[in-house]
Amino acid sequence: MTTAERVDEIATMLNRRQWRPTDDEQRVGVDVLRRRREATAHVDREPATGRTTAEVLGLLTDFVHVVDREILPTARTTLGASPMVELIEAWADKLRTLVPYAERMRPLLEPGGDLTEYDVLTPEEGDAVHDAWGPIIAVGSVLTAAVTGNVDH
Repeated sequence: MTTAERVDEIATMLNRRQWRPTDDEQRVGVDVLRRRREATAHVDREPATGRTTAEVLGLLTDFVHVVDREILPTARTTLGASPMVELIEAWADKLRTLVPYAERMRPLLEPGGDLTEYDVLTPEEGDAVHDAWGPIIAVGSVLTAAVTGNVDH
């Protein structure tokens, strides 16, 4: 089973109320979402520029390291084999696909630079960054639904 299929299966379980996250699962999920929000809260997204994208990608890369070093080890210990752990792992895996592009876009963050994302990414790489957001948002939506209980859609 692919990760996408498993995330769909977890979403179906949520929608049918076959999986109701425990209080511990919800606490872990809330912590993940809070840390992710805090990691990128200060980014000025208007106007959206290559610099904005580079900054967000860099911060999300840092967030993935926090997930790997702190959140997942604790979640695995606390929750064991849990759909919440699977969602966090899937989300981190999807975010991890952006790491190489974050590194490539780092020159856009240098003060006084006039580079754009088109100067540092090939068209194929730009497409890959764009295409990565859909799966990231999809997994994040299921994670959010699991935390909030808002599954009536």
